Amino acid sequence: MNKSKYTFMGLIIIILFSLFSCSSYDINYSESTPSKNKENFIFQKQEMDSNYNYQTFDLLGKSAAIFLVNNSLKTPPVIINNLDRLFTTKLLESNLFVSVKPTEQVNNQLIKHAQIKQLSNIYLETLTNISVSDKDISRPMAEYLNVDNFVVLQIDNWPCSECLLYDRIRIKIKIVNAQSSAILWTGIDEIYTLDYQSEHFPEMANILLTDLFQNFYNRFKIKWHKKRYYQLAQLK
Repeated sequence: MNKSKYTFMGLIIIILFSLFSCSSYDINYSESTPSKNKENFIFQKQEMDSNYNYQTFDLLGKSAAIFLVNNSLKTPPVIINNLDRLFTTKLLESNLFVSVKPTEQVNNQLIKHAQIKQLSNIYLETLTNISVSDKDISRPMAEYLNVDNFVVLQIDNWPCSECLLYDRIRIKIKIVNAQSSAILWTGIDEIYTLDYQSEHFPEMANILLTDLFQNFYNRFKIKWHKKRYYQLAQLK
């Protein structure tokens, strides 16, 4: 009897530990960048436009199209739309690209071309599920949309394996060079939640996206020495 009692108490302790082992405000961040061979290949291509290359970045092009991939069925649509707007606003204000096509504009343009629309669905499915960027699809997409880069905002959720009641919310940003199909950068942030309808959840989601975007911006922002080098070069 005592043995059963201790076993039961031990089980309760394990369950309680599982429930509280994940803090809902812990943000877990990770990122990945291209191999040096791909990075050098892209850099050499952009060196042809040296005037632009000096004043911007080694890898990013001049223009970008934003794609939203929402795999988080539990997240209320209003929050997904708010995240899309927040991301678009931050990208426009960052001046990382000369021109940016928001999600709505991209979708409206794709609707007018059934074949490219179908290709974009295939491309985004493989890109977001298995991180494969198909050059045979990305090039015609880029030519039709008239952009250099794809910026993909992906939102996912699934049960947390470490904590019984929490869900894991993950936001991912992928930057793709459309012509070469190279995935230039992938950033991932995740957070935990108990209740998607909670008044605190929208704030948590915004914190998550803001943290991820800041990491993205810090990775690609114009370095001060490049700015200075370009300014001095103009004086010659």
